[in-house]
Amino acid sequence: MSKKKSRASKRSKALKKQRAAAASKREADANKKVTEKKADKPKKDIKMPMSDLLKIVGVFAAAAVMLVVGLWAFKAAEGHSILSQRNELSSAGIDSYLEADVNGIKQYVHIRGQNKNMPMLLIFPDYPGYLCASSDYLLGSELESYFTVVTWDMRGTGQTEVLNAENGIDSGSEFTYTDIADDAQGICDYVRTRLGREDDRFIVLGYSWGSAAAADFARRYSGYVSAYIGVSQIADLRLGITSGLMDEAQNRLSGGSVEKFNEYVDAVKLVNAEEKTISAEALRNAAEMLGSKYAPSLYDIDVSPFCGRKAYSAFKTAPKRTDAYLRSIGEFNGSNFTSCLALVNFHLVYGENDRITPVTTAEPYLGSGERISRIEGAGHELLFENFSETADIIRKIVYGS
Repeated sequence: MSKKKSRASKRSKALKKQRAAAASKREADANKKVTEKKADKPKKDIKMPMSDLLKIVGVFAAAAVMLVVGLWAFKAAEGHSILSQRNELSSAGIDSYLEADVNGIKQYVHIRGQNKNMPMLLIFPDYPGYLCASSDYLLGSELESYFTVVTWDMRGTGQTEVLNAENGIDSGSEFTYTDIADDAQGICDYVRTRLGREDDRFIVLGYSWGSAAAADFARRYSGYVSAYIGVSQIADLRLGITSGLMDEAQNRLSGGSVEKFNEYVDAVKLVNAEEKTISAEALRNAAEMLGSKYAPSLYDIDVSPFCGRKAYSAFKTAPKRTDAYLRSIGEFNGSNFTSCLALVNFHLVYGENDRITPVTTAEPYLGSGERISRIEGAGHELLFENFSETADIIRKIVYGS
């Protein structure tokens, strides 16, 4: 009996094993089928609406533009660190952009200083085409702690041109340096009244081709002037430019370039044509050949709060509209120079290597005494390339060492 039970037990265990193996095989086969079915099933295409795709493309494009603009802005700021360095105004300061009605037109004026009771410094900017922003944000930023700095856009230029053009008025296509001097007298009256300083005089600063108008103002309106400072001052423009062109011609000849030598000689002939007035074309051509940077710059476009597209367009067109002004400057010679400076306390500042208004043209009339300062290694563009050194000299002229 025991043997039968033992054999039955063995058969039962074997059967259980067979059943377990069969169940395991069925489960494995089922899993395999599921896996194969999934593998054989085709993938469903994901389609994105075109509008969503365009949005994504737009986001990436905008990000790219922002990156480029950001890099450009960084480089611009890096090149114009003077803007970030400009001091905040004190409670006694002034920073006013104004529209003055002077001689029948609106003229755009900027007054800025850390103390509006400091000596007033009136800057005559370079020849028409340059905005007051250039001298204002470069030289002015260095001097605003010592002076109440006054600059303005000359007639035919920048925001002055824009303001009048909007009212159908030509702010000036035919004017001379004497007209600019007359405008300056009106600007001074306006600023005096605005600041409540009717009896105060101005320190007048004339720069480059604007120095003819500034010197003429100092002569004819000496009652407005406490001192005159000429930076890259015109003494005898024809003589100065001729000298610069001949020096450059000799340099080209020494370098073996006969063609370039002849170009400079031809320019000399244009400047010294048998007529009283030098043509505007000859003056522009000579200035460009001698390296004067009469062209738009970032300073003119970017740094002034009011220099928008219209003012920039006016800047670009102004040089073409001011031939009369250039011709009048061509008549400014040693006689004009000495008569202008005879009535005022003056000081002149020159670049050592200036080829347009070289110091040698002033020395015959004044000598080389203490009234002339030189900046070593500098050229003509002192207000742009050497404004810190120029500002230091101006401070010392007015306040002493």
